[in-house]
Amino acid sequence: MCVQLIAVPDTMEAMLEKCGQKLGLAAAGSIYTENGARVEDVGLISNDDVLYVAEGSEPFFRESKGKKAKKGTAVAVHKIAVLGSGGVGKSCLTMRFCRSTFVDVYDPTIEDSFHRHLTLDGFPVLLDILDTAGQEDFVVLRRQWVEDRDGFILVYSITDDTTFTAALDGFVDLIREVKGESFASVPLVVVGNKCDLDDQREVPTDQGEAYASKLNEQARFLEASALTNHNVTEVFHEIIKVFRHWDPPKSTKKGFCVLL
Repeated sequence: MCVQLIAVPDTMEAMLEKCGQKLGLAAAGSIYTENGARVEDVGLISNDDVLYVAEGSEPFFRESKGKKAKKGTAVAVHKIAVLGSGGVGKSCLTMRFCRSTFVDVYDPTIEDSFHRHLTLDGFPVLLDILDTAGQEDFVVLRRQWVEDRDGFILVYSITDDTTFTAALDGFVDLIREVKGESFASVPLVVVGNKCDLDDQREVPTDQGEAYASKLNEQARFLEASALTNHNVTEVFHEIIKVFRHWDPPKSTKKGFCVLL
């Protein structure tokens, strides 16, 4: 059965009870996301997520004509932060990917969190995305963001070279400092945003590629446009692929086939 809650309860126990009440179930034992990931933590659910509820502890199966996760696959949770100077389009990229909308009015972000469930190459993924502030007023928060995240999307605007090397170096130096020896395996994607404004370009594509290649072995580079949706999905898919390079997805002995 499927249920969509207006507000997510604070605990898993309350979540199960609420779902059971809404659906008239004798016992709501398990909850799954749209792509078949079993929900273990209500903190990873957004208020507009569609959830599938199973009675008892039996796995839930849903037939679909869309992409399916491989049988017996466990969901991977990747915590990433989108970093960069103010005005480069971090929020626009995030909103385009998570909500399929484009925000054309600049409203400086302090900190926003988004969750996106998807299946990539047959394996389910939950992206926990932190959209951050680029303004110097919030520089004190940067260390906290880096400490709490495992991968990073570094965004600059191709129309403003002040948002490129000088600005990104500050974020990279902080990531290197916080992660220490593990920096070599930190998933990183460098994004030159606003590529639809090529006639206003100040940062050549090859400079972006060269910058990313010097970060670590698996760092990736793309140019994107939140306005036209060019390469937006690919940005987030690339960082998932880097996570998987260091920690390949695993199958469990028993599971459920799904979904999307």
